Amino acid sequence: MPSPSLSDVIHPLTTSGRLALLVGAGISLDSPSNLMDGGSFTRGVIHHVCPADLDRDTALSLLRLPDCPLRRPGEYIRFETLMMSLSQERVDADLKVLASLGESREPNRNHYLLAALLAAGAIVMTTNFDCLIEIAFARLHGGRKLRVVSADADFPTQAPPQSAEPTLWKLHGSSPDDGSVQATITAVLATSMTIRKRSFLKDTLRTCHLVIAGYSGSDDLDLNPVIADIDSPQRLLWIQHSSGPVRVVQDRALLPNCAALSDRDLIGRDRVFFMATRRGKRPAGAVLYVEAPTSTVLDILARRYDPSFTEPAAEGPPPARGDTLAAWAKGLPSTGSAPYSFIAFLAGNGAFRPRMRRLVEAAQQRIPVLRRSPIATPMQKLSQAIEDFNALSEHDHSGARLVRETVLALLPTLAREDLGTAHRLLACMDWNESGQGAGEASFRRAVLLDREIGNLRPEFHTLNTWRDFAGLTQWDDLFPQFLSEEVLNHVSPDYIERQRAQARRLSGTLFPEPELFRLNELAAMTGLLPALWTSALLSLHNFVDAEGQLGFIALDRGERLVRFAVDMGDVEGEAQATVAMGRLYAGVEQPQLAATEFRRVAELNRVLQRPYLEEALYALPAMDADLNSPTREELRNSMWGSAE
Repeated sequence: MPSPSLSDVIHPLTTSGRLALLVGAGISLDSPSNLMDGGSFTRGVIHHVCPADLDRDTALSLLRLPDCPLRRPGEYIRFETLMMSLSQERVDADLKVLASLGESREPNRNHYLLAALLAAGAIVMTTNFDCLIEIAFARLHGGRKLRVVSADADFPTQAPPQSAEPTLWKLHGSSPDDGSVQATITAVLATSMTIRKRSFLKDTLRTCHLVIAGYSGSDDLDLNPVIADIDSPQRLLWIQHSSGPVRVVQDRALLPNCAALSDRDLIGRDRVFFMATRRGKRPAGAVLYVEAPTSTVLDILARRYDPSFTEPAAEGPPPARGDTLAAWAKGLPSTGSAPYSFIAFLAGNGAFRPRMRRLVEAAQQRIPVLRRSPIATPMQKLSQAIEDFNALSEHDHSGARLVRETVLALLPTLAREDLGTAHRLLACMDWNESGQGAGEASFRRAVLLDREIGNLRPEFHTLNTWRDFAGLTQWDDLFPQFLSEEVLNHVSPDYIERQRAQARRLSGTLFPEPELFRLNELAAMTGLLPALWTSALLSLHNFVDAEGQLGFIALDRGERLVRFAVDMGDVEGEAQATVAMGRLYAGVEQPQLAATEFRRVAELNRVLQRPYLEEALYALPAMDADLNSPTREELRNSMWGSAE
């Protein structure tokens, strides 16, 4: 049967239902905008930051999958991971590098077409930081107002009504020069989508046809999970820019050679297509992939709404631009430990592979030397004090005393935003040396230092550390407000509250209830929920629940942990979470599923070679009888593909 034409594909999008568009960096590549794509940006950042005495080729290899047959689909650097490393390791704490992704002021045809669609009532969402759609709208529609939303608090929890004023929804924030720096940094560093944005996106996906353009689908940490997991009756059109012949593919033909048994073994666009077509998340015939010039597809859409659309004449030639990343790099500290910490952080998940392990070890050898040198910044010295404290044995009192003296001497020199971190370390020592009362008072002091200045991520980490000291129960963070819609469809909020209260009463946890709520609130605001899930990983290992309701919650959380590890390229984290899933399934008497999880761990350990994972597989021989040989072979093909 011949594939449908572009006109056939677009007609249902404009004649029934409402239209939403999600656009990424690809729309800003064409002249006269000429902005960088994500791959070029990531490559440029690593090239400029990686110290000359480290293996830069190995560092740049993080941009692609390992060149070996046994590799997981997420084993390459994501944009969010790159930004997290730049900020956390103080290479560029304020992420000034983002300016290089938004410094063009010349819209191209794609931006004008999107501006026309905005004016006609379409919902337009973008992951871009630049202001080119806004500029195009102003030039195209004169004095008509365009509302721009980038701060999390300004996102509604439902799709805007058809009658709403034209609004551009900037999911990852906006260019630093438009006054939304903190909102942008918070959005960029999030490792999962915040609750408000997630609710907004989910309702939009349920109620609107979605066209995706200029977006690779590699944004696996926040957007892609929502797009992939949503049950929607609407159509999905994914545009892959191509200057060749137009090609339209739909439904099962989207993944003709896919051997995946589970979406765990896919990422990005492939995962979206798998969930939509193989798991029935969208109706038959509703998912289409189009290879065509992006502007051609957008032009057809825009003219269906506004037949008189005319692109404004260019306002003269675009100004010449130099290497913006090189200019950014010149403003970075030329010495110190930060570039080495940056590389060690980026390469850390892959350190089980020999080439990457050598890179991490070379970086780690330099870090303590530089942090202890006269040129080290106060925060770098504090980071080394934290490392020294973490390396102490339980009874090394003289070592702890030296760390305390170092931190106290650093306090007058630290920037205000770093004082909470310093007091967090002092709180850990106070708890160890003087007991719960002194430790709790110090943790409160650390929390308040960050809370007073809106330092959300450090406040979160202090509260999470405090909770670890006070005692973690498996259920104490199950506030209904922060649980997924899927969980709340199966388990009532009243039941959850009763179980949570009982767990806290029986465990005797010392962590205050208001701070526990604040911890979960911060996780939701900053997208750090996976950090809470990771804290609960060990408690999942030994969980057994006969009732099933709590078991459903635990399995949901465990599955999300596995998914997060896959998307981060954290193979060892995936193995640890999968062990937890196997034990959970065994505890709720689902041996077939438990055996599948343990077999996955065995497969992952082929590359990890971790003795503790071998020990965790003690139950596999007994359970493996439920998993016959063809299924084992299918599982290997699913996890490793045909490369093996």
